[in-house]
Amino acid sequence: MKICYICKEEFTSTRENASLCDACEKKMTEGITIEFPKGCQTIKEGMLESRFLYRLEIPDTVTTVKSSFGIFLEEVVIPDSVTEFDPPLSFRSDCLRTVKLGRGVKEIPQKLFLGKRVLSAVTLSEGLTDIGSNAFFSCAALETLKIPTTVTRIGDSAFAKSGLRELELGSAIRHVGQWAFKEADKLASVRIASEEGLTLAREAFADCQSLKAVTLSGRVREIAGNAFRGCSALKEISLPRETAALGDGVFSGCADGLIVRYGGTKEEWIALAVYQTKEGKETVAGPLDHYPYYKAGGETTKSFEYTVKFDRGIHHLTVICADGTVLTYGELAWSK
Repeated sequence: MKICYICKEEFTSTRENASLCDACEKKMTEGITIEFPKGCQTIKEGMLESRFLYRLEIPDTVTTVKSSFGIFLEEVVIPDSVTEFDPPLSFRSDCLRTVKLGRGVKEIPQKLFLGKRVLSAVTLSEGLTDIGSNAFFSCAALETLKIPTTVTRIGDSAFAKSGLRELELGSAIRHVGQWAFKEADKLASVRIASEEGLTLAREAFADCQSLKAVTLSGRVREIAGNAFRGCSALKEISLPRETAALGDGVFSGCADGLIVRYGGTKEEWIALAVYQTKEGKETVAGPLDHYPYYKAGGETTKSFEYTVKFDRGIHHLTVICADGTVLTYGELAWSK
């Protein structure tokens, strides 16, 4: 006689190394299906914790979930009717592959999917407003995700080191946190159209080495320092005229020849890009201190009829385009 590793009951088997009884062996292979009572409104404590629960679809009559989820859960569907989780919504399973969250989920708790490396399909519903810090951190298999237009905030490191290939955020977005998409190595394009006034925190997209194009439209309150630092493939970024502030080193380490398509005038760009250092010197937050040229209003600027002091050198400058309006060049104009 042997003792089943799962149910602890005695069993016999012709297999020499058998550790499970036939019933547990079948459950382990096929999984179990939970039959919910008709009209069920509350899922009681412990009801969803079976280690044999691989796939779960909660009935649309349920409003409250009071049970944790099984540690080997692979697929889960939570309907719009569920509005309360006690304890708070969390997934312990590292086997999680597919998740659908209904309209009753208004916030993604911090660390909800942290480190779920096989998670490849997530459906979020309109009505979601907040994606917490580290919510999808290191979800390397998650390559596509439609973020609802109702989302207003994305927390720190929310998608850092994730597998996302493109990002589109709607008009309600206000805040993208520090390191939110840092080292998301597959991210190639970003489109954000904020009507509420967007703030990109420091290093929000730092070291996204596949990022090639960024389009920001609507209103931008601030792009903080180093927001796109180390995006070595970034060749083009569009900024709206309603951009209020750029931090230091916003585009440091981006591709040589980066084109900034700014919706305002040259004078507005200089007012936006030039700022005072702690030592009281003028320097440039934008690409003028790193790149050959920029584009204002969609046209390439070919003259340097304004004066800007560079205290860090123009290390990647390879081409100067100047038309007949440029009459003189000052001392040390191209030094360093």
